[in-house]
Amino acid sequence: MTAWLYQMTTEEKDGEYWSPEEYRLQVWEGDNITWGTRKITCRNQDVIRPGDLVILMFCKSHTEDHGIYGWGVIQKFNPKKEQITFTPTSPSDFLKTSPAWDDSIENLANQIRAPQFQGTMWDMTLEELNAIRAAIRHHLGPTMS
Repeated sequence: MTAWLYQMTTEEKDGEYWSPEEYRLQVWEGDNITWGTRKITCRNQDVIRPGDLVILMFCKSHTEDHGIYGWGVIQKFNPKKEQITFTPTSPSDFLKTSPAWDDSIENLANQIRAPQFQGTMWDMTLEELNAIRAAIRHHLGPTMS
C-alpha cells in the first residue's frame, strides 16, 4: 500500500496556500478536492496512483494550529498540471477541529520528510503509515480503537 504525507502550507506561493481556517471551511468528508502537488519526494520511487492514501498535515513552522487534519483516498493524479484529486474520509471532519499532534507524530513527520523538510508530498512506508494510524487512534480515544 502506498501512502503520502501532504504538507499543507500557510505561506502564499503563486496565489496558492491554505490556512487552517480555510481548510476547515472548504474540505469536507466525501467531497472531491483538487490541490497542487508541487514538490513530491519519492524515497521509494513510488508514483502517485488512484487508491493511494494521503495524510494531510500542517507543520509547526508556519502555524500554531499544526497537526494532522485529515486523510483521504487519491482519486486522480495529473502530473502535467501538478495536481491530485482526493476524497477526504472519516475522521477528517473531526481532526480538522482537533488536529492530532504529539511528540510521536512530530518525530514521525520529521523522519518522513528528512532530509528535505520543504516540499509538498512524501511517500510513506507501511510502517510509517501504521504508526500514523496508531497515533490518530490514540488521539481519538478508545471509541476509535
